[in-house]
Amino acid sequence: MVGLDGSFKGHRRSLDWHHVRAWRVVCRSLRYFGRVRGNGGLHGRRCAMVTGLRMRLGARWRSGTARLCGCVVGQRLTGSWLHVESSGLNGDGFMTRFRLLLAMMFLAGCVAAAPPVTDGTALVNGLVSAPFADEAAQDQAFLDWRAELLAAIADRDAQAVSQMAAPEIKLTFGGEAGRAALMQRLTGPSLPNGPEQGEDYWQALEAAVTGGGRFDAAGTFAAPYFWRADIPGAWNVFDTFFVVGPPRPVYAAPATDTPVLMTLQEVGFEAPPYPGVPRVNGVDQFRAVSLKNGEIGFMAAADLQPLVGYRATFEKRDGVWQMIYFIAGD
Repeated sequence: MVGLDGSFKGHRRSLDWHHVRAWRVVCRSLRYFGRVRGNGGLHGRRCAMVTGLRMRLGARWRSGTARLCGCVVGQRLTGSWLHVESSGLNGDGFMTRFRLLLAMMFLAGCVAAAPPVTDGTALVNGLVSAPFADEAAQDQAFLDWRAELLAAIADRDAQAVSQMAAPEIKLTFGGEAGRAALMQRLTGPSLPNGPEQGEDYWQALEAAVTGGGRFDAAGTFAAPYFWRADIPGAWNVFDTFFVVGPPRPVYAAPATDTPVLMTLQEVGFEAPPYPGVPRVNGVDQFRAVSLKNGEIGFMAAADLQPLVGYRATFEKRDGVWQMIYFIAGD
């Protein structure tokens, strides 16, 4: 706890020393305004000139949070309000306002002093590197054809997309195949408990085709790019996930309102179901990652891409590119 006199009295969580030093500077400045009351407000003995000034502090500190109300360094500083009323101390209104401005500047500096969240690539066990890759430009004909496909997807033109698919395009491992079945998936209504179709299906197709991709030795192109990532053979493909795009947070517990321990970006890992995480419709909302310090971190399922999610495969037949698979599962 950090008292309003600037004293450091222990902590609930680890607190960087420069935070404590910054807080002490703030406290010394704020003592210009009069005595400090226990509820976090600053009240002079004779409140006079400026009343009701409020400054909202919404920044988070990496390893803890300063909470001015009660002056406790806890888990997070969000939405706390600092109520300041200037006092009738010796000095004119200009000096009072000037000192108030200085205090506000010190507080802003205190919040800005928080270090950024650490990249956790070297802190997590069992990661494989999975940088974004898009090899489409290796074949100009395919690159142009894919641009036409993406335009048809953006227009939600089911007829055009179906004509760019192979006549026997495979859609499921249960035998669903063909252009007519693809048309049904694209044009049918979204069903909460049925197979994905309608707008949900369009979005899955768009995400796959825009997700980069790689050619194989036979010349077929698979998207998204991580479908052909190099992963250990012992991994369960159904428990393999990738962090795609910008850095994603690793939380201290399976909830997004808990402290962020670190971030991960462009990596893959195996994450079997972890007991106790929240579930919605039977689906785990978080996946656990093993940290090298022996602790467990959690990533939101919404921030991860499953290896066996929807992917598309394209093949050139008789000089014409076609989509031969759009499928999920294994």
